[in-house]
Amino acid sequence: MAVCYSVVGLSGQCMELEMPLESKVGDMKRAIEDGWAVPQICQKLLCGGRLLPDSARCEALPEKELQLVVSTEMLRSALQSALAKEVLNQLQLVAQNCTYADHAVWSAVEAEVWDCLQIPPILDSDTQDARDAAAAVLLDGALASRPTTQKEALARLEGSCSRTRQVCVKMLAAFGDAEHVGHLRGRLEDMCPSVRLEAIKGLTKLIALDRPLLFAISGHLHDPSVAVRQTSVDAIGMYVSTSGCVACSQLQDAGECSNFADDFDFACMAVLSRLQHPQESVRSFVAAALAQAVACAVEPSCLRCRRPRCAIARQERTWAVQAAQALAPCLRDNASAVRGTALQVLVDLPGGGGVLGAPELLALKEKVFPCLFHSDAGVRIIASRVITRLVPRAGNKKEVQEVASALRALAKKDSDISVRTAAKNALPLIGEDPF
Repeated sequence: MAVCYSVVGLSGQCMELEMPLESKVGDMKRAIEDGWAVPQICQKLLCGGRLLPDSARCEALPEKELQLVVSTEMLRSALQSALAKEVLNQLQLVAQNCTYADHAVWSAVEAEVWDCLQIPPILDSDTQDARDAAAAVLLDGALASRPTTQKEALARLEGSCSRTRQVCVKMLAAFGDAEHVGHLRGRLEDMCPSVRLEAIKGLTKLIALDRPLLFAISGHLHDPSVAVRQTSVDAIGMYVSTSGCVACSQLQDAGECSNFADDFDFACMAVLSRLQHPQESVRSFVAAALAQAVACAVEPSCLRCRRPRCAIARQERTWAVQAAQALAPCLRDNASAVRGTALQVLVDLPGGGGVLGAPELLALKEKVFPCLFHSDAGVRIIASRVITRLVPRAGNKKEVQEVASALRALAKKDSDISVRTAAKNALPLIGEDPF
């Protein structure tokens, strides 16, 4: 058997609830949360002017009309306690349905969540869990398209709390509106690395990067934060990928993809301008960015929208010459990580054999040859593989014998068995007997 109750909300709206006799006030609050998206922790139910405890049985209520009062006092206390993560996880479920919630109520809830980002225990938490949960609540509110959420995010974007700025940047990206590109670009130089990282991610999500943005992001290859550097590498690859996509680049027709080689060349030049950095780790990321650009150049689908890239971009291979030229300075680097990355790209350089002419191959061979004697075994292994792609088409028999002599020396005398194996396997590829 069930009993009907009327719940009157803040603005006078009424909800009819049909509750089983054995149900309690706590069950009624859950039903109100489902219907009006008002978190249970913020609800107070009055019956005849008396506050009802959650444990009170519905059948014992003297009246069938109840008054709902909303208060964030308990929510504020809970967010400052060890229960913060649990409460935030519950709020996230409500946030996903806050489109039809009372905007005044949800604005008050969001204000408490924003504030909790700046106070213990979330501020001093050793784990990301509670902080991520707070961000998830606000992001779900943003995705529910509440009219005031966007204004709140923009208002807090210039705040002093880095965690608040980080969440704001995530929210602006979640809105999916290109009008926020200017706000995100302004955060590229934020003092907090997490904000810079989210700004780069947000920009690649909102739009296909243009050349000025690509150059600005390439500057973060020498960012103090390794995570920001890696995100910059990914963004450079995304630029190359979208430049061959009609949809992402908003081209009028596939014929405009003929600029793909120029876009690739610009990406290489933007990256190489960072190769003079004194830190080896930074130069390694420069080489990684070039490798990412090459990998994305041959992807049949756009990494941003997953649609097939235009046929012109997919079939274009003249950029392989530009890639080889861009990698050449990395082969002279003192850092084994930089050399190793550049050599690995040359091993996998798609279409190189059909596009690179004898002059380019010979020039690369002259730069790769010294890598056969590098102190790092990994560099020697990759160099053994690369040299076989360059020698057969690069020159005369004398040059082949020069390389063969070096490979034989490695196969017989190198201290590393993996190098000896790589050199032995390379010799047949240039027409020489490994034994």
